[in-house]
Amino acid sequence: MHDDRKTVATRRQVLTGIAAAATLGPVSALLGPGRSAADPARGRRVAVFGGGPGGMAAAHELAERGFRVTLYDKNERLGGMVRAYTHPLGTSPNPFEMSAEHFVLPGYAIVPDTLKRIPDGQGTVFDHLAAIPKNPNIPAGNQGQRAPLTVGYTRMTVPLPLTPAAFATMPIEKYPEYFAQAISQLGNYPPTDMALLASKFAAWVTSGPNRCAGQLDSMTLREFFRTDRMSPNGAWLPWAIEHSLGSDAKDQGGSANALKSFFVDPLFRLAEGRPGYYWGLNTQASSMIPAGLCFDGPETEVWFDPWARYLESHGASFHLGHTLTRLNLDQGRITSATVRDPAGRTITVDADYFVVAIPGDRMQNVFTPDLLAADDGLRDAWNVVPAYETGFQLFFRELDITAGFIAPEDGWYLFLGGMNALWQRDLRQYGSGQAGAALDIEIFSTSLFSVPGLLYGKPLLQLTREQTIDELREYLSRYAGMRDAFRPGNFVGWTPHTTLNWTDTGWTVTDTRAGDALGNAGRRPRPDPIRKIPNLFLAGGAVRNSTSVDSQESAMETARRAVNGILDQSGAREDRCWLPDYSPPKLLEGIRADDDRRYAAGLPNLFDAIAPAPGA
Repeated sequence: MHDDRKTVATRRQVLTGIAAAATLGPVSALLGPGRSAADPARGRRVAVFGGGPGGMAAAHELAERGFRVTLYDKNERLGGMVRAYTHPLGTSPNPFEMSAEHFVLPGYAIVPDTLKRIPDGQGTVFDHLAAIPKNPNIPAGNQGQRAPLTVGYTRMTVPLPLTPAAFATMPIEKYPEYFAQAISQLGNYPPTDMALLASKFAAWVTSGPNRCAGQLDSMTLREFFRTDRMSPNGAWLPWAIEHSLGSDAKDQGGSANALKSFFVDPLFRLAEGRPGYYWGLNTQASSMIPAGLCFDGPETEVWFDPWARYLESHGASFHLGHTLTRLNLDQGRITSATVRDPAGRTITVDADYFVVAIPGDRMQNVFTPDLLAADDGLRDAWNVVPAYETGFQLFFRELDITAGFIAPEDGWYLFLGGMNALWQRDLRQYGSGQAGAALDIEIFSTSLFSVPGLLYGKPLLQLTREQTIDELREYLSRYAGMRDAFRPGNFVGWTPHTTLNWTDTGWTVTDTRAGDALGNAGRRPRPDPIRKIPNLFLAGGAVRNSTSVDSQESAMETARRAVNGILDQSGAREDRCWLPDYSPPKLLEGIRADDDRRYAAGLPNLFDAIAPAPGA
């Protein structure tokens, strides 16, 4: 008689085996040639297009539920707009490549939940998150979350003594007083600026949903704050909030409504103790809102590569360097997709369900007239206004900078990150071996397209390569105190982000984010994850989400909504993906209802008494 006991593994053994496999490499290599990691069940094949947070999150939830997932991405490394990876020693003149710096912010819930479910051989990817590290060569007041910044010519720090307890217990009528106290720590603002900023922050936080939809959704944050009534230094504060995410829409700025839904409401949900948000997971977050947690290494290597190995252990497969070019429709369903491989060959992709998790401008190229005729809601992809976030890496033998930004009046806004400090790595073990340190410089839409530089009087995209490094050197020397960093022998090279290419005709930004465009939370929405075409689903930051802001969190939110749609469409019995409670903060329920009554009567917000926003 056959003894079944010898073939049955415990749950602990199975999980241990999966975790070990996830650290070794592709499961296909472990199984040997001709063997599949999973046999696709009928009707459970899913093709995912896009290897950023949205596409990978969709692949994760589906693979764990037994779907056969194949993911395609146009880049050679995973991560999308988050990708960053090192070059082995001797293989490149530069230590690493990256697309942009990214942080896990206090209002995120899905991101930390997912990171804790990705094994990396020693723990989970979540273990690679850390507070911005201290740099012993930078004064204590500028360390950690108190990132150094420059307003005009004044160096200052940004302490934000906000805690869940403070939010939960503070009387609403005290909001202006509280904001005035917080703003006073940022600099010596004139009394008129102080009063206007405090009243505007209180009005912004307490604006009701009807006012948000009818008024704030149609104006930038600067317009709502009436920066035309402020000094340049006072006006900079709303401007900085509007541009801090790097997702300000080209030629627009950032929607006051979208930014409120991203910055304000999640913090009040934290204060209410709603499940999932990461407050408390960072031990340094007890006395102030942290600016964010960063990864302790390049995101592709410490996050996306372990993620892919884990998903391969669940039967998923990956095809990098493959670009989606067409979705093929027949009788109201997507029958196949067409992709272009690295050699330029056309390949047909067959699946039962298709998840498109690519930027909005690329969606527009894929949504052909026959798809628009079958699902006119796909036209909402044209409501996505691009935001440009790109920049450069500068390499030095030595450099003592952790994180911060410079924003001189009427000049370029530059976010700075010392990657050797953030990653806690000596970069001499990569690339040419010359650079021990690197400065990442993030540059956004206004500086790229419209704001002239210091030396040549042109925005960045109009400069030559030589003029570009001249301008960057001048900004860093003049405003970041880095003149000595460019001393002979210390500065060893520079390179653009992976999202910025130099050609004979100049600089070209190759990848964009979805901007915080006016109307995206109301009259001009982005496309929804669930479509009329029953086997087509959308994910990523360019898709409608709870905040109308393109972020890692929103990309993963839309991925979970798309996966839940597939589970419903397929009749699957597996549990649906968890989503946070996105309902409005109960702490503000009463004051916001009162504000909507004022809005219906044509009155401004109770706190918006000094210079009411237009359209009240």
